[in-house]
Amino acid sequence: MLHGSFSSTCRLAKRWIASQLLSDYVPDVAVELIVAQLYLSPFPFTPPSCPQVGFLRFLHLLINHDWKTVPFIVNLGEDLKKEEIAEIHNLFLEKRHFLPPMFIAISYDKSESSFTKENPTYQIIHRLRVLAEATRNALENQLITKNIQFNPKVVFRPPLEPYDVIIHLDAGKIPNTFMGVDIESVDHSVKHFGKYTNTGREALPVIGYDPIRHYVKELKDVFDDMAMFFYDAYGGCCIAVLFKPQILKRKQFKISETKALMVPDDVTVEDKNIKLIPNIREIGRASCRERV
Repeated sequence: MLHGSFSSTCRLAKRWIASQLLSDYVPDVAVELIVAQLYLSPFPFTPPSCPQVGFLRFLHLLINHDWKTVPFIVNLGEDLKKEEIAEIHNLFLEKRHFLPPMFIAISYDKSESSFTKENPTYQIIHRLRVLAEATRNALENQLITKNIQFNPKVVFRPPLEPYDVIIHLDAGKIPNTFMGVDIESVDHSVKHFGKYTNTGREALPVIGYDPIRHYVKELKDVFDDMAMFFYDAYGGCCIAVLFKPQILKRKQFKISETKALMVPDDVTVEDKNIKLIPNIREIGRASCRERV
């Protein structure tokens, strides 16, 4: 392997993004390509020699790259020639309005950025920049002050204040709890099972089933026009809900727009009185705690 720290840097970057509840909004492939660029074009530095440095540069790139006006070109294997790179720049300027917010060009995808067509949006990119800046400042402050009591887990804990509702999950329903940031101790001992036989008294073991992922998908399918749902796919213990701006505005009563809403006495839809929470609880009654 040319750069031994690349894999660890990718894992740190992905874990950080997931810990900020953005698991479904930043594709893994996009993260890998962004990290790859840190090694392919490290100027004015040398390629990161350890994952900690790679992670800091990843944060720096998220903070400083202008996704609106500058195409992000990753020249894997130096397959792209100068003429092709110039062509990508020209195409980006001509068709920027039709291209994904996070446009990433590689040798076999120079004009569409297929990996980021759906996500992230400009709002998510802005959120990434804000979170990356806060994380970098916390880490740099620790390095400057040489605080030996600094807990690096701090930068992997998401701020929950910006969200409207927090859904607390039942830890017993999270299949990958051991991946959580604040898990104190986990039993990693190997368990040996004998050959399975159906005696009629045993439940068939289920492998690879993630009820939380299915719960989030169902919430998005049902309430996609009203709210956004954020969670940590690696053992996160909550789902954060952010209402979309249009749902918080008063508007004239329409029968077609009363889904999950409460109609007040003056015959308008007061969207601030959204009755989403009981519906959310009903959909996820097997995965949520008593309080949502």
